[in-house]
Amino acid sequence: MVLDEYASMRPECWTEVLRPALADRRGRALFIGTPQGRNHLFEQFEHAQNDPEWSAFQFSTIDGGNVDKDELASAARELDERLYRQEFEASFESSGYGEAYHSFSYPENVRRSDYSASDPLIWSLDFNVHPMCSVLAQRSGDSTIVLDEMILQNAHTVLACQALLDKIRPWMGVRPIT
Repeated sequence: MVLDEYASMRPECWTEVLRPALADRRGRALFIGTPQGRNHLFEQFEHAQNDPEWSAFQFSTIDGGNVDKDELASAARELDERLYRQEFEASFESSGYGEAYHSFSYPENVRRSDYSASDPLIWSLDFNVHPMCSVLAQRSGDSTIVLDEMILQNAHTVLACQALLDKIRPWMGVRPIT
């Protein structure tokens, strides 16, 4: 089975229809397409790199050999860098569409960070109900370091506070309340 332009498909196509249809014959699937941010195509690409039963490949337009260098140079002059990387270099970029921070880049902006007892803890909460989202961060010098996010479904303030306490308890060295 070939899923062409999988990033433009609904992810349920694979999980609810196509994957089950392959099971009785132990069929195989090929996911191809141009990245569109870090959506379900990206998730399948990541999965394929970590599952020994899968393989992952990534090819740029120049690798394909069908577009000459002059055309690529022309496209690079017309498009913003992010869009060029996505469309011609097969890079999983932040799509920008519907996003507040279109210039956000996982490789440039995300790295593992641990809680520091010497820096104050910041809790930023969006009081939606479904979902209720928040981030835990710390300020260290001129940097704000996001430690984790919490996403709660059908939540309320008391539930959010309990989730916060559960999350930070190990950092604070406090035993659970029984």
